[in-house]
Parts: sequence; structure tokens; C-alpha cells
Amino acid sequence: EIVDIKDIREEDEYGGFKKQGKTAAAAHQILVDAEKVEASGAFAVTLECIPSELATEITEKLSVPTIGIGAGPNCDAQWLVMHDLLGLNESAPSFVKRYANLAVEVRRAFSAYVEEVATGKFPL
Repeated sequence: EIVDIKDIREEDEYGGFKKQGKTAAAAHQILVDAEKVEASGAFAVTLECIPSELATEITEKLSVPTIGIGAGPNCDAQWLVMHDLLGLNESAPSFVKRYANLAVEVRRAFSAYVEEVATGKFPL
């Protein structure tokens, strides 16, 4: 069994990512690709960073579940990368909702650790 991750983001010249499938031709190609993935035996297809209307269309046409990440609310399931969800990365794609900003806490914890080792407060 396989699941295909349709990572259809294209890196732009600034190192970020942009949504794909915005033109009729590009949307059609993504749909064709998703159908090919299903025909190859995948048990699910992940749709990443595409317009929600396109994700809805693909979800309605495929018989396997679609899993969305930045593809709107109408996929069969959703996922969000843990590091993005927890705010462990400095930056994240525009579709990410952060539920915490743990990067700040992690840096604080490591700084405290380094300071205590350097001053002999740790280990005891």
C-alpha cells in the first residue's frame, strides 16, 4: 500500500512556496496526476497548497481519501506538520495555523542550560 504526497508547491526565487493549480491548465494537470496516483494503487492522496475548489473537485472524483494540507476544508482528512503547529520553525507556509510558539521556549531552555553548565550550577 502506498500513499502519494502530491507536494505540488513550487519554490519561488525567495525560497518560499507558492500555491499551485491556479490556472485552468495547471488545475487540470493536478487532477490528472491525482487520478494517475489513485490508478497506481495508492490508498490515499495528500493535496498540498492548492486552491480549496480544486481540492474539493479532486476529492469528489477520487475513490480514495484525500488528505489536505493547505488545500481547504473539503478533503477527507487534514494534516499539519507538528513543527509548524507547535511553532518550532522560524517561518511556515501561509496556510499554517500555529497553536503555540515553542521556538521561543526552546531557545530559552537551551540558553538557561548553557548558562548553568558554564557557571557550574548544573550538573549538581
